[in-house]
Amino acid sequence: MVTTTHYSAQGRKPRLVFPDVARGFMLLSIALANVVTAWGQNDASPHANPDSPVVYDGSVADAVTIVIGAVGVHVRGLPLFCTLLGFGIGLICNSLQRRCFPRGAAKTAIAKRYSLLAAIGAVHCLFLFYGDIMLAYGLTGILIALLIGLSNKALGWIAGLLYALNVIIFLGLAAGLAVFDVEALGSTGNLAEEFGLTLNSYGEALLAGLVGLLMSSFGLVTQLPMILPPMLVGLIFARRGYGRVTAQNSRALWTWCALMLGISFGIGLPLGLAQIGVLPAQWAITLDLVNTAFGPLTGPGLFAFFALACSGLQRLVDAGGRLPLILQPVSALGKRSMSGYVGQSILFFILVYPFTLNLTEGWGATKLSLLAIGVWLVTALIAWILEANAIPGPLEKLHRRLSYGKQGLPQRWTPTLDYRSPVSGSKAEC
Repeated sequence: MVTTTHYSAQGRKPRLVFPDVARGFMLLSIALANVVTAWGQNDASPHANPDSPVVYDGSVADAVTIVIGAVGVHVRGLPLFCTLLGFGIGLICNSLQRRCFPRGAAKTAIAKRYSLLAAIGAVHCLFLFYGDIMLAYGLTGILIALLIGLSNKALGWIAGLLYALNVIIFLGLAAGLAVFDVEALGSTGNLAEEFGLTLNSYGEALLAGLVGLLMSSFGLVTQLPMILPPMLVGLIFARRGYGRVTAQNSRALWTWCALMLGISFGIGLPLGLAQIGVLPAQWAITLDLVNTAFGPLTGPGLFAFFALACSGLQRLVDAGGRLPLILQPVSALGKRSMSGYVGQSILFFILVYPFTLNLTEGWGATKLSLLAIGVWLVTALIAWILEANAIPGPLEKLHRRLSYGKQGLPQRWTPTLDYRSPVSGSKAEC
């Protein structure tokens, strides 16, 4: 998880508010998605699957929960994470440019940072949660490091072409359901179940982690059409200064926000209704594929939503004020999103697996979602306590130390023959 640069030097603007708030809420979305698609799925609770049109025990609460999840959770939090990751890379580029880093050194620094994120993700994937996202996103961050010298136009073309490929793939699969048998093409989306792993022992959990590790590493190319476009859009947003709402960028942000709402309700609502049987149940798999095709666009849209929603709070902080009390734990968690993400895994690992406490046996979507909210609240409370004592997240501290060394990044790059900007190739004013 990328942490935005905290400007503390005299004359620099205060830290951006909305990325921390967005990451904090993003972790809630990820917890809600993972608890019903991965953690809560095992032989003890086979019906707790939001991708199935069957609602566990047919309760109204489960029906409402599944519809809300289809609208606002599934293929929502991860695209936002992608966009924020790209935005964070853009902020790092800006910081390196101010420090007069030449482009080659900037690429090296960014690639090192994200290779370490991938390494942390690999450990997390193998030993805690086979559905880890940090490994694949860290590897993609290395790829983006190689692209930082390209213009916004070139990055936009790459993002557009890759995203078009994503749409073609998933809409093609959706269209194929009109010809082929639905059950033959359907999938629970649960890696452990697809490989016949019941996760009844830690040995099987390790095996699932190994499978996830290999799939994330060697199957990255298949994920790029979905995850790289919102990352590149986030990078472009950082270059254009979209972190702060202005008269120049507000129209673009509102457009992205409207697009996000259109996708969330225009696709997510019918998907949820099909999953609970209000609409024909056989539509659920098709609509899920359509949601996967267009869901990545909600990442920049949610970015825009949080930027607009927090613009007043940003002015408050810029003037020396503090965030409202209710948002302070969320922001604190967002600053420590890597630790918060792994913290979720530790808590779910203890609470959910059949070989641990196995609390979720027989639970439906509502109870699983309440558990996810509880886990998220615990991580937010811990982050808030750390923030009150000016203590960084343990993984953020480790990541920064390994990325930049004990002394951190130098305030100024040592003299070199190449002073080109790491972002655009223009001469840096050093």
